[in-house]
Order: sequence, then C-alpha cells, then structure tokens
Amino acid sequence: MGFIQHQVPPLYRRRTFSDKFTDTTDFITANWRVLLRMLTIVLLPLCLLQALNVNTLMSSMYGDMVGNGDVSDTLVGFALNYGALMVFGIIATVLFICIVYTLMQLYHEQNADGTPAHPNLNSITFAQFRPLMMRQVRSACKAIGAFLLFFVVLMVFMVVAAVVFAAMTTSLGSNEAGVVLVVIFVYAIVLMLLPPIAMVVPVFSFEKIGFWAGLKKSLVYGFKTWRGVVAVTIVVGLMVGMVLGVLGLPFLMMTMFKALFAVQTSGEYTFTNSVWYSFLQYLSAIVYVYASYIGYAVMLVALAYQYGHAREKIDGDEFFDNANGYD
Repeated sequence: MGFIQHQVPPLYRRRTFSDKFTDTTDFITANWRVLLRMLTIVLLPLCLLQALNVNTLMSSMYGDMVGNGDVSDTLVGFALNYGALMVFGIIATVLFICIVYTLMQLYHEQNADGTPAHPNLNSITFAQFRPLMMRQVRSACKAIGAFLLFFVVLMVFMVVAAVVFAAMTTSLGSNEAGVVLVVIFVYAIVLMLLPPIAMVVPVFSFEKIGFWAGLKKSLVYGFKTWRGVVAVTIVVGLMVGMVLGVLGLPFLMMTMFKALFAVQTSGEYTFTNSVWYSFLQYLSAIVYVYASYIGYAVMLVALAYQYGHAREKIDGDEFFDNANGYD
C-alpha cells in the first residue's frame, strides 16, 4: 500500500483532455499522503497567520459598520493587516508551488530501464524532501514575478483605456453604449490573456530558463494550446470551487452572522463578539485557507500535464494532427 499501482506516463507527451484528467487523478491518488503531509508541515503555520489576518480584517470592518473607533486608525489597521496577508500569501504560494512540482518531478523521474525512480514517494521524509523543495524557490519566485508583472501591465492598460475613453466622452458627450463596449473589450482582453499567463508556473518550475525567455515561452505555449488550457482550468476549477464552497461555508456563515448582528445591534453584539465565537470563527478560517491550498494543488498538477502536452506538441519531433482530438 502506498506504492504506485499504475504505469507512470512521461510528463512530456501529447494528451487528449481525458488523458490530462486521468494523469492528474493518478498522480493525486498515488501521492495524496505525501502531498498532504508536506503541505501540512510547510503551510499550516502560514495558514494560522493568514487566518488571523483575515479575522482581524473582518473585525476592522465590523467596527467600521457600527461606527466604532477612529476612521484613520481603522484605515491604518486595515492596510497593515492587508499588507501582512499579502506578504504571507506570496510566501505560502511560493512554497506551495515548490511542494507540488517537486513531488511531480520525483514522480516522473525514471531509471535507465524506464521504471519509476521513486515508486513509493509516501515514504520520503521531510528532511529528505526539504533540500529538493528549496531548489525550486527561485523558479517559483520568477513565476510569481511574471504574474505580478502581468497584472501591473493589465492595470496600466485599464487606466490608460479609462483615461482615453473619458477624454473621448468629454469631447463627444456621454455615451452609455461606449462605456459598455469598453468594459466588454477589457474583459475580453483579460479572458484572452489569463490562460496563457497561467503557463508561467509549470514552465519556470520544470525548466531552467531566464525570466524573459520563460515568459515568452509561457505565452507561446499558452496561446498555441489556448483551448486546452481553458478546458483544464474551467473543469478542474469548477470541481475545486465546489469542494471549497462547501468547506468554506462555516467561515462565511459565521462572518455574515457576525456582520448582521453588528449592524442590527449597533455594536451590542455580545453573542457574536464572545471569545468562543471568535475562536470558532478563527478555526473555520484556518480550515478554509488550508483547504484552499490542498484544492488548488490539483489545479497545479493539471496545469503541469497541460504544459507537458504543450511542450511536446510545439517542440516535439512527432507529427501533430488536430483531428486526433489534442489541444
């Protein structure tokens, strides 16, 4: 028990959508124990901090709703907590990427005779895994940097588009249809670019490549297999989202309940402001944050197999025929 019970496919091969889904499922079923163990050891302490930041942010919002406290103090506290949440989130995301893709590299590593080099990954200890994981930190940081660069460029583009449109409407008069068209245009650009930019994570993680070369390759792989990336992210995203929606219900319900009492009782909400209620809300936040990392580990695995397909399709030597059902 715990040994790989199926034939491990090569990472770099052309896949239909069902192949990507099957390979993702096989990887999770074969390695869920070690994946869960490593995520718990590395990310659970950060989840405790992130959940604390989330609860503190919510508390500042409650105080604002009932009009308690100075506005400037509320804004400063909100900014500090949000900044800390972002910092912890980036650190956790980097380590999260390192864990998942280090396991995938070990999973697909083969001996000279083609047999798995690590047929029982579940027996690996954290002491053995940590140096391998830390080798991926630089690659994960480059992937996060590419994401941040993308969103900065996108925000600049949106601001420029808004300024240009405002100038046009000022000279030509109000045009509600024009506003709708601009919003639709920007939304279409975002939808078109998001799938290709998602490929930066596996490209930087599985290849030793420079930042700009990796970004260029990610966009090439993403655009040339655009439909495949969209299909994988939508299907896996919906599955993960449904599970997280259920696991996040306790936190969301307790948060809404506390907000409702805060407004209706003008701050005299002793029941929802009690120590035990705050503690239960904190525990539910930990579960939600921790479950989010576990859920989106499946998304990273699926993206890795999409990347393996894209690399073989674009850079492989075999003839490719669209009629075969690959994308």
